[in-house]
Amino acid sequence: MHLQQISANDLSGLSTVRKIRSSHHSKIYDKHDLKNEQLRDSLGIVFLFHHEGRAVGTFRLVPTQYNLTQVERVPDIADLIPIPGSWEAQRFVTAPDFRGLNNIMPLYREIAIWLRATPEITAVAAICNRRVAALLKKTGLKILARNIKLDNTQSDYFLLSGSVSEICNRLLQHSTKQR
Repeated sequence: MHLQQISANDLSGLSTVRKIRSSHHSKIYDKHDLKNEQLRDSLGIVFLFHHEGRAVGTFRLVPTQYNLTQVERVPDIADLIPIPGSWEAQRFVTAPDFRGLNNIMPLYREIAIWLRATPEITAVAAICNRRVAALLKKTGLKILARNIKLDNTQSDYFLLSGSVSEICNRLLQHSTKQR
């Protein structure tokens, strides 16, 4: 497993990211809002996951200070997490044939290793559905709010957040136990 950070100038890398993202419909992030998607990609940090020489997944982290994250739309969010100061995890998508807990946990471990080496990121938050929330709890994130309604969806979502140290402790400890 290999984690590759994609720069805003890497057109080939961004093309691969968009291809992987297109395999998963997201109700939260409107694919037709290309301007904001490009802003999120350029202000945030975009990653590709590679396995055995093939790109199998992507995700991005976006700082919570530009009003480009779903987290910032939650009422009274500043009472729950530091803004600015948190980064929202977004667009975590894996290739359809690479889904499943046995593949995803090693991806999360790679993220934890990268986060541990990146001191400017101290907290991570996410807005997600119930199934993803259950998975993210295994990474050290804690549910701060339930039944969040977003403008462009009919579903209820969860707000999760955690410090990078909690995430790293949980994921790297979890990885050591499984070996």
